Amino acid sequence: MTPPVKLDAAVATHLARLIADRPPRAGSLVVTVFGDAVVPHGGAIWLGSLIRWLANFGVQERAVRTAVHRLTADDWFTVTSSGRRSDYRLTRASRHRFADAERRIYAAAPSSWDETWWIVVLGHGTVGVEARDRARRELRWHGFGELAPTVLVHPSADVAELALALADLGLRRHAIVLRARGDDRLPGGPASVRELVASAWDLRHLAAEYRAYVRRFTPFAERLATGASVSPETCFQLRVFAIHEYRRILLRDPELPAELLPERWVGAEARRICAAIYRAVEAPAAAFLQTSGEVCGRTLASPLRWYFRRFGGLRSSPRGVAN
Repeated sequence: MTPPVKLDAAVATHLARLIADRPPRAGSLVVTVFGDAVVPHGGAIWLGSLIRWLANFGVQERAVRTAVHRLTADDWFTVTSSGRRSDYRLTRASRHRFADAERRIYAAAPSSWDETWWIVVLGHGTVGVEARDRARRELRWHGFGELAPTVLVHPSADVAELALALADLGLRRHAIVLRARGDDRLPGGPASVRELVASAWDLRHLAAEYRAYVRRFTPFAERLATGASVSPETCFQLRVFAIHEYRRILLRDPELPAELLPERWVGAEARRICAAIYRAVEAPAAAFLQTSGEVCGRTLASPLRWYFRRFGGLRSSPRGVAN
């Protein structure tokens, strides 16, 4: 008979302390769990499973129900009810948001820059103040920096996601999208470009947040690298919390090309730590999800094939999984 594996209590103890020091908000954690765990398994989940999972983070059932209700009202989820059972799945609008977050959070590496800029000019005079402010918030979420109330820029925007965002905002006919490149014959060398970056994005605050992330999560990466044995449920907690804390920073990160960032940008180190933790705990965490998660009265399906491309490649995807 094979002796039971002795679990490493240090990881679970340190994680519990970190969660207690930084208790996540229910709504934000629901979004993280959906993006990280639910979307790859089909994009739908029973509310009871969410309640159980979030209890591991100190989130009470009432807070989960309130958060999910609000997110549903804000067009993140649709609900299918059968008796007292409620299953939640993504809406069309939230699928776009989660697809953009998937690309940004789990990308293998930053893409190269062709030295061009995407410029969005919101229709001056044809767009009301409220609609313009909503558009500015949404485009900042997509990494755009603001040069003026109606002018936003990004050096490497995802054009497909930009088009979807403008369509969802109802601004396809009221925004001008330009692509521009600096001209070496005119004023505006590297110093001017860095001044533009400094005026449009607050990189100092972002760097401080990344340094704090590295400080908090490096002990987990180091412990796991030694082969520490961790229970599947703790693996799930660590995976979700590492992504949750990383996502909160990254989705405020414009993801500028390396040419525009300070040397030895700490964001790269934070990504390395997050990826190392994710790869170490992913398989047992996924097993926990499939045995504890339900939708429509059944256990969750196997993760879709694209899931295994996260962070440049997880374990090999099993044969027969869906695309």
